[in-house]
Amino acid sequence: MEREAPLKVFGERLGHAMRLRRLNASDLARQTGISKSTISRYLTGESDASATNLLRISEALRISVQWLLGQPLPDQTQLLEETVALMQQKLRSRVPDKGAGERRTSPAHPPSATRTGRETS
Repeated sequence: MEREAPLKVFGERLGHAMRLRRLNASDLARQTGISKSTISRYLTGESDASATNLLRISEALRISVQWLLGQPLPDQTQLLEETVALMQQKLRSRVPDKGAGERRTSPAHPPSATRTGRETS
């Protein structure tokens, strides 16, 4: 009874990956060297795949064995946040500070005088 759930998940994920790659059981059998009937048994949850067959399927479908076996994909959120922070830091170091450019004054127009030369209060 315990093995039904993992076999079902494996079969569902295998079927999903095959649909994404637009492969049928015959196509996958040809690419992996696994018989079409064995692949059909995997898809229906009737049979467990050996480690060798898992690797063959994983390589043919370009997916991880872990995902096929029901494990979630790794959480990429932290990696993405760290990458964005690093990119922002690099951009800030390359872009001149806008505040410094806005505060520049020319000797002809000091900040306390208008263009007419009168002092401002």
